[in-house]
Amino acid sequence: MTLSGALAKYIQDLGIYGIFGTDIFIGAVPSEKAEAKAMWIVGAGGAPVIRNQTGEKTKSYIRTIFYRNTDAEDVDTVLQGLETHFNSKLCDQLEGYDTIDMEASGLATDGDIDAEDRTIGSIELTITVYQSS
Repeated sequence: MTLSGALAKYIQDLGIYGIFGTDIFIGAVPSEKAEAKAMWIVGAGGAPVIRNQTGEKTKSYIRTIFYRNTDAEDVDTVLQGLETHFNSKLCDQLEGYDTIDMEASGLATDGDIDAEDRTIGSIELTITVYQSS
């Protein structure tokens, strides 16, 4: 499973919002699912593999989680809930990854560019994992 897939499943298991493949997607919302309410995860760059003081390799990945809904307050509530969750624990484990740390930063919310009376918002998540040799 990819890191984005593991993150989508993790968000589903939290119970804060949605089901992976139904209303949580990777990359973009499929055109046939372009309903008012949706969440999607977009992968971005990350830090190169580094070695810590004890010699293990680590790598940091960046994922942006977008969420849209016609209810602007819900967008704020869901994203704040996710940001609070990811910043409150010492370490969340993603399936298939030896997760060291996760840190979230809340980004701005705004009107959806499609002008469909929806609000869209996002958080940026940095996930640091041990890198296999």
